[in-house]
Amino acid sequence: MTVDILPPALRPHWEEIRKGVSAPVAAAATGPLAAATDPALDGRTGLVIGPGGAVDGTLLAYVTPGLTEAVRVWTAGLMAAAGQAS
Repeated sequence: MTVDILPPALRPHWEEIRKGVSAPVAAAATGPLAAATDPALDGRTGLVIGPGGAVDGTLLAYVTPGLTEAVRVWTAGLMAAAGQAS
């Protein structure tokens, strides 16, 4: 995997992203699955779910304002493209 797979807005954050995606796919799915299905998380926002599926505040160190904004811009572009494809 190289930085070229990222949209340009996210490329400055390559090292942070690379660290976050270095786990095997099965292990990487634990966090999103927990976030989507754990009833203890219902109604809670602003949490970072760690690789083990539990809330992990230590990971907030990687969620920088620049990374957050880049993801927002990228997501808005994806949503706009999806809307045009419909």
